[in-house]
Amino acid sequence: DVTVTAAEHRKRLARQFKHANKLSGPPESWPDEFEVNYGQLVRVPVAIVWFLREVLFRNMNDPFNSQPWGIKDRFVGALFSLLGGILHSFETAHLVCTTPVPLPYANLCKTLLVIFLLSLPFYVDWELGWFANTAVPSIITLALLGVDAIATELENPFGDDVNDLDQLEQVHIMECEAMELLRQA
Repeated sequence: DVTVTAAEHRKRLARQFKHANKLSGPPESWPDEFEVNYGQLVRVPVAIVWFLREVLFRNMNDPFNSQPWGIKDRFVGALFSLLGGILHSFETAHLVCTTPVPLPYANLCKTLLVIFLLSLPFYVDWELGWFANTAVPSIITLALLGVDAIATELENPFGDDVNDLDQLEQVHIMECEAMELLRQA
């Protein structure tokens, strides 16, 4: 938290607005000093998408923009929907990461799997031979335990583990495609 005086606040307003000399500043009922919290209140991807939308609309149909990188109005709708898709994908990924598998459900699955694997040899007919009584239950056990291990590993696919999705690679691909679109424009 930082203490800001009313005079400093007026100077900040003057830098932010073109017609700041006409502003009278904060109301007289406000105290001379107040605390400002500069802590992060929004997730970073949401702020990035908001900033990109602001840049998109600021540079759309700007009559003073004579630069070759100006945004043509025919691209605005597509770019706006891409930004919405990016934000939706982030929210979906965030939901996957933050929604835990309920502990009773996970325990029930593991308990039922152990009961099944322990009771399976008792249901196999001993007259079928050693292969049906040892190899088949072992293969089934290995397969079901493998599926359980894979499900545990894929519970949170976003992270730094070897089996996790490579998010930086996806960001790099998107950056390369955006730069190629800018080169073509």
